[in-house]
Amino acid sequence: MDDSQKVTVDNSFANLMTEFGALSTFAEAATWGRRAEAEIERIAGLVRAVNMDIAQQTQALDRLKYEQSKKLVGRLFGGGSNEEKELAQQIEKYKQDKSALENMLMRLQDAVDFTPGSPEQQSVLIKELRQKKKEIQEKKREITTVMRIVRSDTQPNDELAYAVFSAATLDRRKMRYAREAELLPQETTSASYTRQIAQLDRDIQWVEKFTQ
Repeated sequence: MDDSQKVTVDNSFANLMTEFGALSTFAEAATWGRRAEAEIERIAGLVRAVNMDIAQQTQALDRLKYEQSKKLVGRLFGGGSNEEKELAQQIEKYKQDKSALENMLMRLQDAVDFTPGSPEQQSVLIKELRQKKKEIQEKKREITTVMRIVRSDTQPNDELAYAVFSAATLDRRKMRYAREAELLPQETTSASYTRQIAQLDRDIQWVEKFTQ
């Protein structure tokens, strides 16, 4: 990814996320969602391209190291050729670009997946989020009170959910819940539950605000 592409992607992402915070109607959300999906496809294409660049440069570096390994003098004291160092630096830059692109991709996809574009999507999403919150609250209570938890299915398992959301969207939401359930460094289980509940409260507040 060259510098001009990076600037274009950065600006487009920043504009979309700025507009995202101002959404308030289903029509606005649906229109924004279509633009965001197009940007997601573009960023995904850039990630694939960067992956190819990393693979090609890694192969070139491996070949160079192999050739250099035949030249024992200089390898013993030189710490690698300038060309080798440049390739390693380029690979690291590509990896940083990939990480930035994947972060944009994840944030945009989450925004799309957790924003209702219709009253039907709003109803299903609120039900799902409240159900998830209830499940985590029960898990949190289990820490201090020994009790049997009857776990509920977080994902709405009715026809309406699959009628208004794609299976891929429902799966991605499951993946986000799983990411958020992972303990952060130095985080206790109880603190993790508190954090997840706070995020769900923010999600519910966000989804509930949309109107016609």
